[in-house]
Amino acid sequence: MQIDTSRADPLAAMPGPELSKTQTWRPPDIDDAKPNLTPGIPCDTSHVVEESGKRVLDLVQNLARFAADEDVFHQSLDAFGIPTHTETRKYDYTAAVSPNLYSAVSIDEYRSDKVSQAGDPDGISSTGFINLALVFHPELSKDFEFRCEGQGTWHGQPTWIVHFRQRSDRPNRMHTYKVGTVFPVDLKGRAWITAEKFEVVQIEADMVRPVPEIQLLSERQTVEYGPVPFPSKNTILWLPKKVEIYIDFRKHHYYRRHTFDHYMLFSVDAEQKEKTSVSKPANADGTEEKKASSF
Repeated sequence: MQIDTSRADPLAAMPGPELSKTQTWRPPDIDDAKPNLTPGIPCDTSHVVEESGKRVLDLVQNLARFAADEDVFHQSLDAFGIPTHTETRKYDYTAAVSPNLYSAVSIDEYRSDKVSQAGDPDGISSTGFINLALVFHPELSKDFEFRCEGQGTWHGQPTWIVHFRQRSDRPNRMHTYKVGTVFPVDLKGRAWITAEKFEVVQIEADMVRPVPEIQLLSERQTVEYGPVPFPSKNTILWLPKKVEIYIDFRKHHYYRRHTFDHYMLFSVDAEQKEKTSVSKPANADGTEEKKASSF
């Protein structure tokens, strides 16, 4: 995951007063919000992490097979959470998966404007947030500490609730900010995982600590996943549905929401996948690089 602020207002980068830790406009920090747990149900952390890792491998394969319409809702907020500026964007969205020796897997995102619009909202580009569940990937999970807090519910279904945190003795391969150069941002968070099938349905993450070098005080991300049926293919894929991001950066507050709908399922052979991952994105209208069926 990466936030690119290269096009953000350069004047906002000037040194300012010490950043306040008061956050009244966004959800509370992960460690300040305690989940509701069902008493008396033990949870085996190793087992839940291992089984959910298997499901995440399925998710990676699913991400390589879908395209969708993406709606982006962006707001600048004041200290009380009142919007001062709002933008909406619409994109054709496609994901492509390729091997990566450093991070175990690379999921590249391709967006094309439905209506031509210059730049990104407030000069900030956000990519890779649908990949947050990869903290449970069998390779990437080595970089995190996990603790199953117990069993709760999510939309009425039993779920294991697992807390995670970037290990200080392992490299950060998950999240960065690009502000001229690249700054790694360590994450901590909590995931809701179905008790029966070990599928990640919701995952939330905060920064472990602020990054004063770029005046990044806080960031909260929440990603929801769920089943998407494709009747024409007689299949169901587990895919991202919504992403929410709250950022306190350079004394500005931002809220951004990505939502996906009108999913399309496509398949390409190995040679086409390789070409797509290193050249131009697959077309989202079902021509040339892919054959698509919409839902």
